[in-house]
Formats: sequence, C-alpha cells, structure tokens
Amino acid sequence: MKKLFFFLPTVIICQTITAQNVGIGTTTPSSRLHLVGNLLQENGTVTLNSSASIIQFQNTGINKTFMQLSGDNLRLGTNGGNQLGKTIIRMAGQDRVLIDSTGNTQILGLQDASLTSDGYITLGSTTGRNMILDNNEIMVRSNGGTDNLILQNDGGNVGIGLGTGAPTAKLHVNGDVRITDGNQASGRVLTSDASGNASWQNAAFSNNDRIFIRYSSYGQFPNNDSLINGTTTLYDNGSINFNFITTDFTVTKSGLYHFEGTMSGTNDAVEEGHRLLIFLEPYIFINNTTLIPLTSFSEYYDNIDNVTLDGIRKFVHPFNIDLYLNAGSTVKFKFFGRSISAQNPGYISAYLISE
Repeated sequence: MKKLFFFLPTVIICQTITAQNVGIGTTTPSSRLHLVGNLLQENGTVTLNSSASIIQFQNTGINKTFMQLSGDNLRLGTNGGNQLGKTIIRMAGQDRVLIDSTGNTQILGLQDASLTSDGYITLGSTTGRNMILDNNEIMVRSNGGTDNLILQNDGGNVGIGLGTGAPTAKLHVNGDVRITDGNQASGRVLTSDASGNASWQNAAFSNNDRIFIRYSSYGQFPNNDSLINGTTTLYDNGSINFNFITTDFTVTKSGLYHFEGTMSGTNDAVEEGHRLLIFLEPYIFINNTTLIPLTSFSEYYDNIDNVTLDGIRKFVHPFNIDLYLNAGSTVKFKFFGRSISAQNPGYISAYLISE
C-alpha cells in the first residue's frame, strides 16, 4: 500500500509540469486551450484582458471577420483579404443594416417616416426636436409635432440643383417648375412683395381683370356734375376686380389700376359775329370725395369778322391715368363740355396692373 500512494502523486505532478496546450475534443491541441465542438457558459463573465484583444472568425482556416479592442475603441468587420464580405446587423431574424467593403451602408427599415413612426433613422430624441428619414422622405419633428427643416443654419452656401449637378444659385432648376399657393390660375405671374415673398398675381392686360364700356352722353357746361351714361358694356370680365353699376366701378382688390378712354363730341358751326370757346374736360371721382382732373382739350374760334364757319367738326380727346386704389374703392367718371355735343361712341377701359 505504501508503494501505491507514492506512485500516484508522482504521475499527476509529471502531467501538470509537462503539459503546454490543453485539447478538448482533439489530441493535438494547437493553442493553450483548443476546443473542438460547442462551448456553453452559464453565468459569469468572459474577459479578454489586453490592449489589442481580438476574437477572430475563420472559414477553412482563413481569417474572414473579427471583433477587436483597439485602445479604447471597438473594431468589428471583415479582414483585409475579405473583399466581398459585408458586416450585417440582423434584427428579429432579418438583415437590417449592411455595410460592404467600401463602406457603403444599406438600411432596410420597415417604418414609414411620420409624426407617429420613426422611419429608418431617427436623429435626436423623440421627445424633443428630431429628424427622421425613410426611403423617400425627410421629416423634422418636435415632440410629436411638425417642425422646420433648416439647411446651413450656421452659415455657408447652399446650392440645390434639380436636374443639374452644378447649381449656380441657391436653387437651380433645370426643367419645369410647379408652384401652387391656392391663387394660381391661367395667365397669372409670380410676383414678389417687398420682403421677397412670392405669390401668384394677375398679369397686366389680363382679361380676367378688364372692363370696357361705351357711353353716349355727358353733361354740358356748367353742369360738371353730370356722370357719363354707360350704354353698352362691350365686355366685363371684372367679376373679380370690378363691378360695373351704371357709371360706377367698384374695385375689390387693392392694387395699381390703369384707366383710359376717350371723350368725343361734335360742333356744327360758329355763328357769324361770335367768338367761340370749345373745351372737353374729363374728371375721375374717387370714393365720392376726391375729384381728379384729367387732361383737358380746348379750341378757340373768333368769327367776329362774320366769316361763315360751317360744317361739322368732330373732336376725340383721349385720356388715361394710373391710380393705386384700396379694395372697395369706388370710381366714377364725370365729363362735361362747352359748345359741343356728345358724340357716340366714347369709351372707358380699366384693368388691374399689379397688386
């Protein structure tokens, strides 16, 4: 019995001293611990204590992918000889993020970008200001509501090119542009206000903003309160901007208006032994308070020498004026003449130049 107890410790001591590698599932271990088969650890922690600790993944003995501690950084990806492999992140059994060897990244998200879902990428806290992206939309939100998308808020140039790779302005569009603000209509033009805000406005000479009438008579001197008597409305496309009631215009938009027309008349003859002054005087009357004289016309005839001056003379006197009027303003025309008879037709035309 004494010989047996002396022999066993001797064998154990010899194995501990001489063994360099330990193999599990292999008789030829090539590392300190060489495991062939599965490894299960329950509880506890696996620690790699080295400034360059690495877990290397191989396929048929060739390095393919790895996880590595590099100083304070975690590196993971494919090895240098693996040019076709990708780093793939899977969620719920599906590939969701793929990074290829050139660094191109593909995100295979499922959620649409909206106020209630976070799209493929969310930048910022969902309870604060954040920006989300999906495969066809960029949205800025603030705690569940909409917010403004701002480019280059801290300075620098922004050149957005649509249909061009070399924009030469803040917004450079090579192709058609469609702008809708609720006021768009056929024949309108895009107009800027003093602050640079653009909107669709009526173009000058737009048929939607014109009215044209003829008249047959006007007052005779000294009755300068006689209004013209409109007889024929040749066209009235002023349902938007003009309301023609007998002899009045009512503008329904604030803007610059152009008025023009003619004052026509005739005179048969100048009696012998008389002097004669002929004149035509048109006025425009704004809001029944402001009377504005337009360009007048006059001629003087002296027949004191009893020379017969007979025959019909016709006078056509044109006039025009541009006025800025506020919405709701009324416009009346007052014509009067001396030693002349009204000649039909005279006309008045009006249109909106700009708002």
